[in-house]
Amino acid sequence: MQMVLTFLPNIVARIGKVKRVLDFGAGPTIHVAASFRQQADEIYLADYLPQNRQELERWYEGTSNFDWSQPLRMILTQEGNSWNDLDEMIKITRQKVCGIFHCDCLLSPSVAISEELQGTFDTLVTIFCVEYCCKTYDEYKKAIRNIAEQIRDGGFFVMGGILEETRCSFGGRVFSCLYITKDEMLGALEEAGLHMESDSKCVMYDIDGMFMICARKRHR
Repeated sequence: MQMVLTFLPNIVARIGKVKRVLDFGAGPTIHVAASFRQQADEIYLADYLPQNRQELERWYEGTSNFDWSQPLRMILTQEGNSWNDLDEMIKITRQKVCGIFHCDCLLSPSVAISEELQGTFDTLVTIFCVEYCCKTYDEYKKAIRNIAEQIRDGGFFVMGGILEETRCSFGGRVFSCLYITKDEMLGALEEAGLHMESDSKCVMYDIDGMFMICARKRHR
């Protein structure tokens, strides 16, 4: 999580202003939405598990018991903003969230949203999600393709994950995941039409087996 909170604000700044962002596999978390609060007009959250969506709904309604102040302060620090801006940060983030939906990366369409929204996202973010949903590399490639369908041509795909591991620990719990190499991950993105273009917006961070990447969906 610390790597995400460190590098995501930088990726958001590189991408710049966008209309519509989707956090795919958001879990019960709001750090992606908070990171995009100043750059996006509309933010959508999606997760497979109903309990995660319920927690997101509670946060949106202001009834969640979870204290998000520590990770949100880390984002403010990376942005160069004051911790005194925390309340305003939360307020703006809530105002920008337009919906919370079910998603499944092994289905197409991968998000249960209206037909008008399908394939219209300027930026899609998925962090610590795909490798935990797939049992084979073919499934992994299929999942990336399905997720990428939600991005408009020329839009951005931001992904964070782990490489060359079969399990990872979060919050004291151990989760199994698919063993993926860097070359396999990049190959799956290429097959889905997601490319590391030579501009200031596309970037990859790879530190101690964890990565974050921002690629672009090419125009067809």
